[in-house]
Amino acid sequence: MFGKTYRQLLRQNKIHARTVVVMLYEQYKSYLAVAKELKMDRHTVKKLVTRYREKQLDGFEDLSRRPKHSPNRIREEIEQEVVELRKKTNYGAVRLAMILKRRGVKISPTTIKKILKRHGLSKSHKVRSVHGYKRIPYFWE
Repeated sequence: MFGKTYRQLLRQNKIHARTVVVMLYEQYKSYLAVAKELKMDRHTVKKLVTRYREKQLDGFEDLSRRPKHSPNRIREEIEQEVVELRKKTNYGAVRLAMILKRRGVKISPTTIKKILKRHGLSKSHKVRSVHGYKRIPYFWE
């Protein structure tokens, strides 16, 4: 009946594609029938219809993919301690890890590097260029 797949509709306009799914659901009253019509998964149809019922057209906006919580993230106090130590001593990540370990805070140098980078305190490395390099032509050139 409709002629296009859900994926083709999505490429044109996401909101319109999701509206089409809900309109077809209102017509067929079956998740499976809509899924077959648009060649998509019935769970996606159900998800879109549910989001439409809860939030109307706002439910068609893309949801954030950001995690709701990060259980392994370093606590703010420790992060501030790393930043303060770096500003005070200008030590690198390995040395800072040793100092923090003596204070009872076990944190890897890699994590410290990430913290310093996040706060704009990482050291930039100079890239050496090779001077005087002369290309040797091959015998077939």
